[in-house]
Amino acid sequence: MPPNTIRHVESKIKNLALEKGKENIQKTAVKNATAKRGVTAKTQVKADSKQASEKNKPLLPKTRNDSTEKNEVQKSCTPTAPSTPCRLNKPSTGKWCIDDFEIAKILGQGKFGHVYLAREKRDKFIVALKVMFKSELVDYRFEKQFQREVEIQSQLEYESHPNVLKLYDYFFDEKRVFLIMEYAPGGELYKELTKQGRFTERESSKYIFQIANALNYLHQMNIIHRDIKPENILIGADGCLKIADFGWSIQVKNERRMTMCGTLDYLPPEMLEKKPHAQHVDLWTLGVLCYEFLCGCPPFEVSNGKASETYEKIKKVEFTIPLYISDQASDLIKKLLKHDPEDRINLTQVLSHPWIVKPRRWCLDDFEVGKPLGKGRFGHVYMAREKRSGYVVALKILFKTQLQSLQVECQLRREIEIQSHLRHPNILRLYGYFYDEKRVFLILEYAPKGELFKLLQITHKFSENVASRLANALRYLHGKHVIHRDIKPENILIGLDGQLKISDFGWSVHAPGQRRMTMCGTLDYLPPEMVVTVPHNHKVDLWSLGVLCFEFIVGSAPFEPDSGPETFPYTKTYHNIVHSDIKFPESVTDVAKDFIKGVSVNYIVAKLLRKDPEERFTIDQVLDHPWITMHNKTIL
Repeated sequence: MPPNTIRHVESKIKNLALEKGKENIQKTAVKNATAKRGVTAKTQVKADSKQASEKNKPLLPKTRNDSTEKNEVQKSCTPTAPSTPCRLNKPSTGKWCIDDFEIAKILGQGKFGHVYLAREKRDKFIVALKVMFKSELVDYRFEKQFQREVEIQSQLEYESHPNVLKLYDYFFDEKRVFLIMEYAPGGELYKELTKQGRFTERESSKYIFQIANALNYLHQMNIIHRDIKPENILIGADGCLKIADFGWSIQVKNERRMTMCGTLDYLPPEMLEKKPHAQHVDLWTLGVLCYEFLCGCPPFEVSNGKASETYEKIKKVEFTIPLYISDQASDLIKKLLKHDPEDRINLTQVLSHPWIVKPRRWCLDDFEVGKPLGKGRFGHVYMAREKRSGYVVALKILFKTQLQSLQVECQLRREIEIQSHLRHPNILRLYGYFYDEKRVFLILEYAPKGELFKLLQITHKFSENVASRLANALRYLHGKHVIHRDIKPENILIGLDGQLKISDFGWSVHAPGQRRMTMCGTLDYLPPEMVVTVPHNHKVDLWSLGVLCFEFIVGSAPFEPDSGPETFPYTKTYHNIVHSDIKFPESVTDVAKDFIKGVSVNYIVAKLLRKDPEERFTIDQVLDHPWITMHNKTIL
């Protein structure tokens, strides 16, 4: 389809400005923070590691003893964090300590401790740091409940659902436990509800949709939250709701529980009657929330505040819906607030209920399509502007017939599923997708400076920041169990501010704890294990990073055959890869040679281009290498 002409494309890309806006929210939240905020242990810990090791996966493994740790955290910070963290996207290693963070203002106070706004010093991202005292957890016999909370929330894979607050990691010292959590700058939904009195029907419908969506995700993982209420729902930087506080959550499969827990106004009849309960308790709570959003108070609240009267009203399901509530909203509330759990509608029915405002589906008419940016095997990429907001994007148009003829529909589906969940400053965003009868459209972040490959062809310059940024992005991907499998200069784009963006996830896979057999990618960047068709894992991306480092310095891939009348150059390339034969040519400039000798770049490349994947550098070793850490200049 020939592109329509657009009169003007704004010089500043508005979708990037939106990300900056999120950072500004974070900066404002911290600007007036108190310079000194203390976290002081109250009493000596009463529980030893023996209690914590009741299970094979202990809550507080003894991996570090920080005798120099400060008893008070009294540093303020002015965060300039990227929108998503890097170093937290990996399993808990026990290597965190309080000195890794700059602590700003207090965000809230709970039964067992406090929550602080904090910034991780190295990667500069913003988190909420929940600090709890071991002695109080022990005094209230809350250790097992806390352990279960951590275990459950840790299972919720990082950024797996936009409406569930993320637990990145945890660590501890002698007296305290620290949870590193996603920061939601909008605060509690309860405060917003109190401020407004009640929400409009449209607002309420959108909120119920998000909460139901999150509950549907949790229930699919056999997790029951059991304490859904406005205080446990936070508002993210983009206005997206986040379910938090998994203290009463349980993970059960085809089982019912007896524990009475949660908050009285939101308890279902089966809990009050001490009957076994299951996932239906969250559906009851969803009905209570729906009523509260629309009316400004829970349906079973009594004016005198007597708990006994609230008990009776809940058991009898006695509530009155005001006349100003629409018939559709009333219908949903009544179908959720049923005494018999089996009579309540399920989450699928909630999400398809006519009162629920669903996200609008994109179509081509939503965009003004501009100049072509590139042409691929299955279609074209155009610059485009979303009409309503003015955001500039890259619109990738793929033709279904070509996808079907080459049998890559599943590959495209996997690419969309993976890339739509990725949030990292060095990874190209996939905002959404839509389709018509003949085409599939991907709405991608626009990187105005194009491919890194083209820039390097022009400048012939090298920056160690290139390798550093790519390694940071790979660490993020591998922490999410994503293997890219096609890292090369053509698949690295440059954003408006010079940020590198890994793109094209067509060959990527999500493989937690698994090895793959598929030979894929681009020949010059293939590792030996792919060439000889043995199982491979995330180490293939480390090999590709080594190839890139070599190519940035030398100007060509390390395993290209020598120029000459070679009939089958691919055969020679295969041979060079399998034998990992690396030679730095004499054509390297004197400056490059001096640079290589001075900081031992040969060493890092050689450690990445090892035939045995287990002998290759880890991502952390790459990022800690002097060649990466000693320079901060950029050519982009």
